[in-house]
Amino acid sequence: MDQAKKRQKKWIKGAFLVLLLLSVLVLTVLGIRLSWRTTIQRMEAEQKESLQSHTSVLYDELERRFAILDGYSASFIPRNIEDHTSLLEKLTRCVNKTEFALVCFAYPDGTLYRHDGAKVQVSHRYYFQRAMQGGRVVSFLENANIDNAKRVGMAVPVMLDGEVAGVLLGLYDEAGFRAMFERTFAANRALAYLCDSTGELLMGTEASETFLKEHGLASVGEGGNFMAIMEEAEFFEGSKAMVAEDLRIGRGGHVAYRYGGAERHTVYIPLGVDDWYIVSVLHESQIYEDAMGVAGMFYAIIFIAMVAVLVIIMYLLLLQHKQARQERRKGEELQYLLEHDTLTGIWTEPAFMERVSERLVDAQPGEFCLIYLDFYKFKLINERFGYAKGNELLCALAEELERFSGHYDGLCGRINGDHFVLFMPHKQEMIQEFNTKKYREKRIIPLELYLHYGIYVIQDGSIPVNQMVDAAKLAQRTVKGNYNNCVAYYDDQIKEKQVKEQELITTMTAALENGEFIPYLQPQYNYRTHTICGAEALVRWKSPAKGMIPPGEFIPLFERNGFVSHVDEAVWNQVCALQRRWLDEGKRIYPISINVSRTDLLNGCIAEKLTALLERYRLTPEVLRVEVTESAYIDDPERLIAEINRLAESGFIVEMDDFGSGFSSLNMLKDVPFQVLKTDLNFLSATGLKPRRDRILDSVIRMAHELGMLVIAEGVETKEQADYLLNLNCECMQGYYFSRPVPIEEYENMVYGDDV
Repeated sequence: MDQAKKRQKKWIKGAFLVLLLLSVLVLTVLGIRLSWRTTIQRMEAEQKESLQSHTSVLYDELERRFAILDGYSASFIPRNIEDHTSLLEKLTRCVNKTEFALVCFAYPDGTLYRHDGAKVQVSHRYYFQRAMQGGRVVSFLENANIDNAKRVGMAVPVMLDGEVAGVLLGLYDEAGFRAMFERTFAANRALAYLCDSTGELLMGTEASETFLKEHGLASVGEGGNFMAIMEEAEFFEGSKAMVAEDLRIGRGGHVAYRYGGAERHTVYIPLGVDDWYIVSVLHESQIYEDAMGVAGMFYAIIFIAMVAVLVIIMYLLLLQHKQARQERRKGEELQYLLEHDTLTGIWTEPAFMERVSERLVDAQPGEFCLIYLDFYKFKLINERFGYAKGNELLCALAEELERFSGHYDGLCGRINGDHFVLFMPHKQEMIQEFNTKKYREKRIIPLELYLHYGIYVIQDGSIPVNQMVDAAKLAQRTVKGNYNNCVAYYDDQIKEKQVKEQELITTMTAALENGEFIPYLQPQYNYRTHTICGAEALVRWKSPAKGMIPPGEFIPLFERNGFVSHVDEAVWNQVCALQRRWLDEGKRIYPISINVSRTDLLNGCIAEKLTALLERYRLTPEVLRVEVTESAYIDDPERLIAEINRLAESGFIVEMDDFGSGFSSLNMLKDVPFQVLKTDLNFLSATGLKPRRDRILDSVIRMAHELGMLVIAEGVETKEQADYLLNLNCECMQGYYFSRPVPIEEYENMVYGDDV
């Protein structure tokens, strides 16, 4: 009984093992079959996708070459076709600038010229006939009359006035095209061929042609034909007739068949150029290898995938946590960089204004103030000691300002350059500290430096902070350069001036268009002969509403906002028009000096603008003299020297105005080719002619004459000054002793008298 039960259990166990083995076997077979079908479908899809991708690459390469030919075809003009020499020159340029080995042009009668002049008759050629019908053609050529080498030819029509005027043919080496084809399809696992709509094999990859030879089939150049292979195939999907029809009508497709005892999967896609096709053939062995690999890994993948999913989830959680920390740290660093000046480490302008706005929410009127400050002539510090020292000085000042503002629970920010702004409680003891205006930093530069402060007391916290800063800046501007007073409050007077300036800014463009900016002329006299020898043009604003606006009210404003360049050009234009009119009236004309501002120099092209004006009014450069102030040299010496050199090369006489008003005058005389020197009126002060000043002035005049320069003395107000200057051999003078700046009509009466 027990033995029977034991045998029964063994039989049950054996049956279970057999069923288990059978189940595993069935599952394995089903898995292999499933993986086989899946692999075939996947590889077919990949084959199509890969072939389409590589075909696009080849198409783009051909289109690039067609685009080159199309570009040259579009540039043809009748002379290029009618004149044989012009045609050959154009073809040669095309060869030199492109990768084509030969470039030819065929006339409508079929006469083709190479770029080197050789000609041949091609009227019977397919590419010629197709291009003459307006099509673009690519073809393999081997024509001894064109070239002994095998070439790939690309032909496009040349259109003139909507008609085909000829055919432009570009040829490059077949070997180069073959290398490009191999390079494009070498990565494709399937065999790849290039054929035409009849199935003729035009080209194949190295592996493809090796396959043809191994199977005793005709290869490329030997009459090989894709359709010949189809003749011996046993089709699973589709038929030979379907393939032939697809090739004929330019349609792509897919067929599965057995050839030589092995299964094949073939995809054919039109290239999109002429009637060319790309054919891809996938062998059964490749499918089998992939399918077996999939089946062998079928079950292992499930386990590995589960483990991988768990590992990836853990990794992603850790990575997410790490990235969150890094992003938070980067955000804090970025926020710091955005809010703190990279050089000094204090608040940037936007961050400063944002924090001031926050502090003003509950502020009482007059509780706080904004202080705008900068160094006087900081640019000269950079030029003398270098930018490294300048930056070191800015950092030292920023450190002191931050310490100072922190003591009063304030804020410190940097606007730009050497411009700083403070937000402080408005306390008198704090303001008193600004009276020590000299800032000395012996560790950096051995100079006393001057800071000037503009203070805006905040009465209304709802006003935008940038407007408050502008108000403090306006106040600071009123004491800029003042050695006796370095602190200024924004008050009603400054506000009134700001309103007036805004009114001028509002009306300046319309005033320019209405011709309200006019030149007044101040005569220049030869005191020895008591005759006028020239004049200086000075701008005046004659407003219909406000009358004559003093230059001191609008010139500094226009120099700050850059509008002065437009006013200068308007004056230059009017002066040239005057000189032209006087010439047309038969009058003798004298040179007129025109002013060039620092803004004009920064804009550049002064010589070109003045030359264009002279050409417009048919004048020569002798009628204009160009005045440049000494301060322009201080601001940008390299730009000044370059502009004056261009003016001198254009024939203009360049004057150095206000000589002696700064410390760089001798540098200017050394570096810049001035022809006229205008002395500053400081030499001729009303306090009398002192011996020391006399010797300086005498030396300046003699030095200028030795340099071949004409000297004009400005600001002559008395006969005593004029006589003294003449005694120093300075003949040309200008000033109120002779005449104020006068309107054009009055100047004409002075110069021409009754002839006006």
